[in-house]
Amino acid sequence: MKCALTVNLRGSYSFPDGGALGGVRLSVNVDNLFDQAPPYQANATGTVSTANPIGRAVTVGLSKRW
Repeated sequence: MKCALTVNLRGSYSFPDGGALGGVRLSVNVDNLFDQAPPYQANATGTVSTANPIGRAVTVGLSKRW
């Protein structure tokens, strides 16, 4: 059984206080950056299943601190 290595990337930037963008934070998450097949895991009964069947997933977040 071949085990794949998946890489996740996470980053965020907080704008400096003051001005129109003060308190704003922008974040980006990329799960499974290289779109590899998910690793396998065996549960208690010995059944093998994939950890996460979804390939690459990208999420973007925007938040404002008041």
